[in-house]
Amino acid sequence: MKKFYTALSIICFSYSFLMLMYLSTGWKIAFVEYLFEMSLFTPIFLNVLGIISACVSTKGTTRKTLVIINSLMIIYFGVLSFIALFGFQDP
Repeated sequence: MKKFYTALSIICFSYSFLMLMYLSTGWKIAFVEYLFEMSLFTPIFLNVLGIISACVSTKGTTRKTLVIINSLMIIYFGVLSFIALFGFQDP
């Protein structure tokens, strides 16, 4: 069961990384567009789920690595969301 949580954490990170690459390169992927249409905070929710599942996964460097990379993605998307919500307002 712990391998399942490790895989879930990797999948959550992969989806959020795919969403980051979508923003950076301008790819046209319908699934990623759908995720962004659901909410601006979808990548943050995916990374929170990734951290929770990483905390339950196998012990060792795998757990530490998954928690760190998902945490860094939360910080990155948090900053991007903050800029999107408050930085682009008309004066």
